[in-house]
Amino acid sequence: MSNYLENAPKEILKLHTMAESWFRGDFRVPPEEVKDFLDQLHPNFTMILPNGSTRGHKALTEMMEGAFGSKEKLEITIANIELRYASEEIAIFSYEAQLLDGNDIQRRSSTAVFTPAENGSPQWLHLRETLVE
Repeated sequence: MSNYLENAPKEILKLHTMAESWFRGDFRVPPEEVKDFLDQLHPNFTMILPNGSTRGHKALTEMMEGAFGSKEKLEITIANIELRYASEEIAIFSYEAQLLDGNDIQRRSSTAVFTPAENGSPQWLHLRETLVE
């Protein structure tokens, strides 16, 4: 259990670093890296966006494919990653994200649910993002 628990916060940071670079159009993030990340999501992965809409694995993959370079000034900062619950089958983390896109600042409170993959690494099962005003 400890391997996936110890590595889940790293996965949170990795996701947001990769997403920031991808949205900025950074060619140092090859499309294969994004595809590999998306392939590592749990097949039943869901994401609830701040507006309440839900994206599954397929919809998130399609969105990412079309988003390269769509936010050239995006900066994402992650803070206060906290483990909220853990068992052998599931771990729930909360964290805060700040998205700065030019002069537009958006703060989000997020909850991430991980399950251990067959190799023991953390696998994203669910992500919920809520706007903080």
